[in-house]
Amino acid sequence: MVFGKEQHPFRWRMGVNKGETAMEPYQQRVIREKGELDAKIENLIDFIASNQFNSLGDDERKRMRRQEVLMELYSEVLAERIAAFK
Repeated sequence: MVFGKEQHPFRWRMGVNKGETAMEPYQQRVIREKGELDAKIENLIDFIASNQFNSLGDDERKRMRRQEVLMELYSEVLAERIAAFK
């Protein structure tokens, strides 16, 4: 699942609210990694919807579609990790 900058469900976790402790550096890296990955997914989806994509050979289109699916799965795993942060 890809989220826009304003919709990101974990965006609130990036700050520290009263009574909370700061996030661990690795947690911050995971959140940043998911944001970067989601941006790449959005760009790939946009490209797949373009006329330029349709001009590619069948094998390359299949690889790019498979890449998008795998990137989505990776993003889901990162989302699960982030949701488990305490």
